[in-house]
Amino acid sequence: MTEAADSVSRALQLARERGDVVSLSTGQCQAVSLAHLSGEYAGMVAHGRVAAEAAERVGLTHEITAYTWLGLAAILDEDWCTVPD
Repeated sequence: MTEAADSVSRALQLARERGDVVSLSTGQCQAVSLAHLSGEYAGMVAHGRVAAEAAERVGLTHEITAYTWLGLAAILDEDWCTVPD
């Protein structure tokens, strides 16, 4: 899991440096996925929010994916105020 977390962190860093919103959204979704698999939910909703915000600038396909991951993050974190409508 540590190697996976390092890879996701590096991918997010590169996406930010390059201003690549598609990769940023995808990477944030992967961060949610990794948190889900590891059971470490801290920060998971924040990753989901960033994914959704970035995806809104890209288009519908990315929005659907990002909001799905945001919803999963909110449910697992029991953050009922964040669950998308």
